[in-house]
Amino acid sequence: MSGLNSCAFIGNLGADPETRYTAAGDCVTNFRIAVNEKWKKDGETHERTEWVREYWEALHPYSAGGAYVNFLMDEGGQRVAASYRDNYGRLAKIKSKYDPGNLFRVNQNIKPNGSG
Repeated sequence: MSGLNSCAFIGNLGADPETRYTAAGDCVTNFRIAVNEKWKKDGETHERTEWVREYWEALHPYSAGGAYVNFLMDEGGQRVAASYRDNYGRLAKIKSKYDPGNLFRVNQNIKPNGSG
């Protein structure tokens, strides 16, 4: 098995700047943990990603419950909605108005009408 696995702590851990919030409802003073896995051999996907999922499952009960959406991969619509927390419905309403056909649907999609 050849690959790279890493865990990065991202954010402002030691300071207390003026509190501001992102579109996802996250306070900018929070920090994030990014866990990554990279491999070259085909057929290793499950084996190489399983530890990442287990790590996330172990840490998640101690988290605020959201996620930085650009860190998500194929976790699905429920994780996307959870990442935006209470703002998801409002963002879906805006999406319904400006992109009712869901043209911009790649990556971590907010579906029109809040269909998750």
